[in-house]
Amino acid sequence: MKIENALKEIYGKVYTGKEIKLLYSYDATGQAGEPEWVVFPENEEQVRKTVEVALEEKIPVIARGAGTGQSGGSLPVHGGVVMVFTRMKRIEVLERDMVCVVEPGAITGRIKKEVEKYGLYYPPDPASFEFSTIGGNVAEDAGGPRAVKYGVTSSFVLGLEWVDGTGKLYRWGGRNIKDVSGYPVHKLLCGSEGTLGIITKIYLKLIPLPPERDAVLLRFSTPEEAGEAVLEIMRMGISPSSLEYLSEKASSLIGLSGNYLMVELEGGEEVEEGIRKIRERFGGEEAGIWEKRKKLSPLLYRLAPIKINEDVVLPRSQLPEFLRFLSKLEKESGVHVVAFGHIGDGNLHTNVMCEKRETGERVVVRIMEEVVRRGGSISGEHGVGIRKKAFFRLQYGESERELMRRIKKVFDPEGILNPGKIWD
Repeated sequence: MKIENALKEIYGKVYTGKEIKLLYSYDATGQAGEPEWVVFPENEEQVRKTVEVALEEKIPVIARGAGTGQSGGSLPVHGGVVMVFTRMKRIEVLERDMVCVVEPGAITGRIKKEVEKYGLYYPPDPASFEFSTIGGNVAEDAGGPRAVKYGVTSSFVLGLEWVDGTGKLYRWGGRNIKDVSGYPVHKLLCGSEGTLGIITKIYLKLIPLPPERDAVLLRFSTPEEAGEAVLEIMRMGISPSSLEYLSEKASSLIGLSGNYLMVELEGGEEVEEGIRKIRERFGGEEAGIWEKRKKLSPLLYRLAPIKINEDVVLPRSQLPEFLRFLSKLEKESGVHVVAFGHIGDGNLHTNVMCEKRETGERVVVRIMEEVVRRGGSISGEHGVGIRKKAFFRLQYGESERELMRRIKKVFDPEGILNPGKIWD
């Protein structure tokens, strides 16, 4: 086949066996789409040439890291070429600039460990950071518990290099902490899920490694009380590095009883003072549950065999009433609605656990409608991918969708970059 021969000229080896195609056909959603060819680029020139070949043949090109995505963003739903970036994993720490230059296949956890050798810190910490790749984090604009203080992945992206849908290479931004010359075009790629370009290099901002860290666990009788406490904590002059919520049903799975907030602070001398203020206001106990919290997701299957995991985000002021809504919805629907997550920035994981998927999907529709009605968003960190396409119109009107389509056309005129994601 013409495209296969062209890819062999670029890579020497192209993978077409059923086993390897199956390996790169799915992600953490459990959904799948089989590619026709799998390749492993080692440099940006191979990426550029691959896109040129795909453009000539009008073949889809999908960038892939570790496959940890929760929205189907890396699934080859229309076949085509999957480019697996695990061989492009170089990390360069520019200590004096407090910048890290990385390739997209570098594991996020490895980046964090590498920069800490220099007394530096890369805060973003999605749940999968120990095995997810930084390219996927940028493409999905991943968050994590520490986003409440530091922001999501894009908050630390100073510059990008990428290949667009015509095979052209761009370099935007770089090692400068400030740069307001021209449009910040590279920021468009953060969260674009590989539909605007294929990232080949990333410039990350670093900060000094905080010397102190401490946490406290707060218990509340009702979800609404926990929601109100979030508002109060954020106005106390304290800047939590993490502010996590566990609903009563979530906490019961890890041996607790009640609605909980886990508040973590990191920094210098202010950490001890901040913990003291929180304890004086809310009481609290030692917060040695973080490892249990990380293991919560698989424990949900004790409730029901089917899990529909959503990651909605709302204005903080809406949290108490939204949590009340979830409790009411659970009683009305007869399915388990288990809420937990990064409540400090309004981001909640609403896990619908059910016996029949159709029943669960109806509950998800009601959740999404309520989120948008309250001024929230259908995704706080997982992205749209294929999982949330049906809800995209809830949040964005025709004018907004048309503008995004026009942007897509500029970056990818023939629509070969990760087609079928965000919208059709």
